[in-house]
Amino acid sequence: IRQILENVNLDIYEDDGVYITGSNGSGKSTLLNAIAGIDPARIVGGSITFKGIDITQTPAHVRAQFGIGYLRQRDNVFGDLTVGENLRLALGSGSYTRFQNAYPEMVTALPVDKRVSLLSGGQKQRLAWAMTTLRLNQLLLADEPEAGLSQELQLPDSGTFLMVTHSSKNLVWRSYETHSST
Repeated sequence: IRQILENVNLDIYEDDGVYITGSNGSGKSTLLNAIAGIDPARIVGGSITFKGIDITQTPAHVRAQFGIGYLRQRDNVFGDLTVGENLRLALGSGSYTRFQNAYPEMVTALPVDKRVSLLSGGQKQRLAWAMTTLRLNQLLLADEPEAGLSQELQLPDSGTFLMVTHSSKNLVWRSYETHSST
């Protein structure tokens, strides 16, 4: 075990959009993994507090239930499933309609019945972005969401975000509506 981060103190307030930049290997992804509760990141000192609750020892799936969404840089979609199946897994019933309404510019490139393994890297990244942003997240963690994209990535105009990026030039704010299913 190797210590990657030391003496990190970061406060993110509701509706903040925070970008973290730095050189490769500086611990950016490790920080997001630690906040999301994803191995191999381990907290050996200090704590992580979310909405006043200490979540340092809370499993990742419970953090997700608290509203912490996480878009990993890689391995963020299921290649053996279709676009529609990936969306349904992430968002539940009515997911493709929500996707069509929120991201009409992506619909042609991401047809509902297309197997994800047949998509380009950029298409997979856009699908992962939709799967993550269409959830009702209290905090969205995104590890280089623009990686592999030649076009701009549309960011919601409200919410709380912590994003790792090398360049924010392909990130553009915009608003969209989300509807939770009952």
